[in-house]
Amino acid sequence: MEATLTQLQRQAGRLAQAIARRESVRLTRHGRPIAEIEPAHRGMSGADFARAWRNRKRMDRETCDEMVKALDGLDRAG
Repeated sequence: MEATLTQLQRQAGRLAQAIARRESVRLTRHGRPIAEIEPAHRGMSGADFARAWRNRKRMDRETCDEMVKALDGLDRAG
């Protein structure tokens, strides 16, 4: 969605509703974009995480070894 600064002042509630519907709002001034308003990130609920964990695909050994090597590298760098 795109809105001008004047529209933001006059219709803040309508723009807030759009953001609540998970829409982004681009603010413009004199036809030029000046800001993007993004919906806040929503974390995953415990139930959603549990479902994703139950339905995850098992990693093969090679992928696991690569991940361990990458994590070891991060530990040494940090």
